[in-house]
Amino acid sequence: MFIESSAPRVQNETAWLVSPLIQSPGTHFQCFQFWYHMKGLSVGQLNVYQKQDGRFPGNLVWSLSEQQGPDWLSGQVPLDATVGFKLVVEATVGSGYEGDIAVDDFNLTTGFCSSLPVKASRTNLTNTVDGKWGSWYPWSVCSTTCGPGEMSRHRLCNNPRPQNGGLYCDVNDKGEEDLIGCQGPPCPIKGSWSDWSAWAKCSVTCGFGSHYRNRSCDHPAPAHGGVDCETESCTKEPCPSRVVHEI
Repeated sequence: MFIESSAPRVQNETAWLVSPLIQSPGTHFQCFQFWYHMKGLSVGQLNVYQKQDGRFPGNLVWSLSEQQGPDWLSGQVPLDATVGFKLVVEATVGSGYEGDIAVDDFNLTTGFCSSLPVKASRTNLTNTVDGKWGSWYPWSVCSTTCGPGEMSRHRLCNNPRPQNGGLYCDVNDKGEEDLIGCQGPPCPIKGSWSDWSAWAKCSVTCGFGSHYRNRSCDHPAPAHGGVDCETESCTKEPCPSRVVHEI
């Protein structure tokens, strides 16, 4: 694009170069790069707009005025690429005929870039940094002192943490936990009584006798240091001594 400032051009006349619709590439940013030439004592203004919606020409993102010397210079501006947009390059005629403006070699790349020159920036965009997982912390001790249990470890979204609106590693930013099984020593088993057996037959076939039943401490049997089935001891008075007479 070239804007001629000689007659019949008058001050503040404007030329626009409008791009077709640029679809979002699915990233946060794109970088618009170009070369410009602004030489002369009465150079007007060169502007770049990003039109995402609303009225023409859109949001001013880059602006430069006054002469910039005899050389072609590199310009670039970061763009919000989260939705589709059009680019509008605008040049205005200055106060006299010594002020032609030319723009060439447009290029659009993916990713963030800093404005060039810095003084031309009209945007507050900063480079977003998406979060990434940090290293795993050491495994915890087993959740039980005996038998099967679990060990856990976790990591945080801190390598780096999200910055300037960057994405978190997960939706809730609660970190990530990893679990594995662990096996402690066998747990002590407390002994328990089995069911009573059936009554045995009477000890006599006539008169007074007795019969019995029993049970065992095997339901389960004590193991791995577990306590035996509960029993109760009893103490009676000493039995009378028996006197033996010598003959």
